[in-house]
Amino acid sequence: MRTEPEMIVDVVILWVDVADEGWQERRAAALGRESAEYVGATNEWDMLRYLLRGIDRHCPWVRRIHLVTPGQTPQWLDTEAGVVVVDQDSILPAGHSPSFNSMAIEANLDRIPGLAERFLYFNDDMLVVRPTRREDVFPRGRPAGFAIHNAGTGSGAWSHWVLNALGIINRAFDKRSVMRRRPGQWFSPRYGRHLLRNIALLPWDTFTGFFEPHLPMALERRTFAEVREAAPREMERTSEAAFRSLDCVIPFVFRYWQLCTGRFTPVSPDRYGRFFEIRGETIGAIERELARPRGHFLCLNDNGDADDADLRDRIGRALEAALPGASRFERT
Repeated sequence: MRTEPEMIVDVVILWVDVADEGWQERRAAALGRESAEYVGATNEWDMLRYLLRGIDRHCPWVRRIHLVTPGQTPQWLDTEAGVVVVDQDSILPAGHSPSFNSMAIEANLDRIPGLAERFLYFNDDMLVVRPTRREDVFPRGRPAGFAIHNAGTGSGAWSHWVLNALGIINRAFDKRSVMRRRPGQWFSPRYGRHLLRNIALLPWDTFTGFFEPHLPMALERRTFAEVREAAPREMERTSEAAFRSLDCVIPFVFRYWQLCTGRFTPVSPDRYGRFFEIRGETIGAIERELARPRGHFLCLNDNGDADDADLRDRIGRALEAALPGASRFERT
């Protein structure tokens, strides 16, 4: 009997040590500032360590982990244990370095040397919290996805980046034709209550937005080349921007493209994972989800409360209880 070759899946993680004084100085110089002080999201939660523990424990089938950084390596990381540290400058086009814009790096992830055609892309605030099979993220060999509409909202720069992505999608695809061609992907019973979004937004002729839970994305390398070909100016502007600007395109555009081409398999968003902002009012729910996870993935987004000592302590204890013991990627 002929057997199918084993599906190869890699992982890509973006990580920056914002406490690194050298990085702060380079950033300040690029901004033309004298002060190198950085104000923004931090690594207070040590989430990368727990992300790697979750991959080690729950995703043993991952072939290789590519950690993309601005020339940094965590001191505790064992680089001989299966994690390849990739300098972001090596994947950016000539003349686009240095970059302090995560969207510029994300626009070029397919240029990582040796990257598998199929890969899972994580931000460093995401976790794997329960046993996960290849088929959970690439069912039937296609990226897991949920073709669920969303209404557009105006909420600062984030909305601009999403609208830039939607502009590319609506220029390349006719919404009604896409949905008519593959109705089973747009009205899958796996979406549950989220189907109401698709029904409510049916009257609109164009895509007004997509439900985005901000969780790891199952992607194909070829998608990046297709998007670049369809939107060369937008992707070039994103790639060359040293800092985020309103002209940038959010990396969700690659997931949206896969939805519209039909290169995905519908999955339940509720079983896929959950998103939380770390705040005093959400800490109880976060602790419960870490203790008894309902989905494969969890995103714990830092909203600026990292200086709350009690909150930091509770998050640390919950993470250690959920993912105890060093992984093979940690120096001992």
